[in-house]
Amino acid sequence: MNTTGKLVTTDKEKAEVLNNFFVSVFTGNLSSHTSRVDGPQGRDWGRKVPATVREDQICDHLRNLNIHKSMGPDKMHLRVLRELTDEVAKPLSMIFEKSWQSGEVPGDWKKGNIAPIFKKGRKDDPGNYRPVRLTSVPGKIMEQIILEAVLRHMEDSKVIQDSQHGFTKHTSCLTNLVAFYDGVTTSVDKGRATDVIYLDFCKAFDTGSILGPVRFNIFINNIDSGIKYTLSKFADDTKLNVAVDTPEGWDSIQRDLDKLDSGGSTRPSARVGDEGIESSATEKDFGVLVDEKLDMNQQHVLTAQKTNCILGCMKRSMASRSREVILPLYSTLSQKNCLMSRHPCAQHLDTALWDTAAGSGATALHPGGTQHPRGKL
Repeated sequence: MNTTGKLVTTDKEKAEVLNNFFVSVFTGNLSSHTSRVDGPQGRDWGRKVPATVREDQICDHLRNLNIHKSMGPDKMHLRVLRELTDEVAKPLSMIFEKSWQSGEVPGDWKKGNIAPIFKKGRKDDPGNYRPVRLTSVPGKIMEQIILEAVLRHMEDSKVIQDSQHGFTKHTSCLTNLVAFYDGVTTSVDKGRATDVIYLDFCKAFDTGSILGPVRFNIFINNIDSGIKYTLSKFADDTKLNVAVDTPEGWDSIQRDLDKLDSGGSTRPSARVGDEGIESSATEKDFGVLVDEKLDMNQQHVLTAQKTNCILGCMKRSMASRSREVILPLYSTLSQKNCLMSRHPCAQHLDTALWDTAAGSGATALHPGGTQHPRGKL
């Protein structure tokens, strides 16, 4: 079902509805708004030299590939990679090492095929589907090698707190339940009024991602810092054990919940009076669209579309294509619209976009359909 409540039936329409929803919940790079860690905060992590990607590591991963799993967008079958382990291990090790040292990932590894997996609830609601991304197998092997290095560092340095039971060694759902309800039953045995508050981070990490769960664990690792009551985590599922005997205790619960809410927020909050200021990815400033990264691309696209519409209207409405007729119309209607889009910050204008708009318009308006020399129309 699309945003207007209409039930879609064709595969193309379903794909578009699901894609629009998945895009709407995606959060891009918010580094400019995210709080930064300025120091080691009580721990001497030391300077870790990045490990070298060894050829034997890659051989082990290639030989352990499950040939019955799906291929990525590169259409490279897993059996081919497994059978050619000795031949492809060395070139892959060179690519992995270069990627590791430079911090750059090949563009093809970022591409993926999205498969929507139904979770629960109504099947006509796109919000009840989880996107599973199928990426390039060599890229996944690289992720696994990075994951092994990250996990070794986290285990040696004891980075993750004991309250986290998800995606960590020697912990599971069972250890989470046993440890948490040991505290709950202890409070109940003492005759204290005990409540359990269940929390969940929506759309926490990509399903099918190898590094996603561990990175999320790092992101929320210190979320229970300063929390008075017992907090237990299993990846994005969080629960709070509170034992309250006095009315003042509920104030403590609210303070803990407020801390958890602010800890999961990536943007600072502000308000005017009692009304909160909402964040906006794009805003119109005196008719010019400006996004959160001071990027004018959306304004350029909008202006190019508007310019094409004006040129098309001129083509359909005017019988004469003489310079004396077209030039005043172009200067009055189209050129003014283009100049309004220019901005002091827009130094990297999408030239190809404007060439397409100006070129197609000039071709349409010039007698004979040939493109008019630039600067003379």
